[in-house]
Amino acid sequence: MCCCTNSPAVADAVASAANSALPPPLVELIASSTRHMGVAAISDMVLSGCVIANKVAFVGKAGSVVRPHCCSSAHKAVLDATSLADALKSCKLSLEKALPRWEQQQVQRNLSLCHEAVAAGERMQGFASC
Repeated sequence: MCCCTNSPAVADAVASAANSALPPPLVELIASSTRHMGVAAISDMVLSGCVIANKVAFVGKAGSVVRPHCCSSAHKAVLDATSLADALKSCKLSLEKALPRWEQQQVQRNLSLCHEAVAAGERMQGFASC
């Protein structure tokens, strides 16, 4: 989700926050760039299930979306696809057997990734200890 703004109120708030928390060179840089500033909302989403009607599996970002600073999208897509292939192989290509097993692991992995992403974001912003 992205919300871009050129609102003077937002620009003033950002400049004020920078002025009270940052060294002068950064305050100057931020003050000169707030006119063209964009604000992006960061959100996380994990599906409670990754399989529909034992025929469709959501992999990669379709199964969960986490904040971008984790850089997990490509890795997650590959891991999801290979774990699904392994599940199918171990169940002799039976979707009816493989998908429910895979889904349980997938939901847990997605929840874990989401919790790690939130914790990392909080650490980066100084909201939590390392």
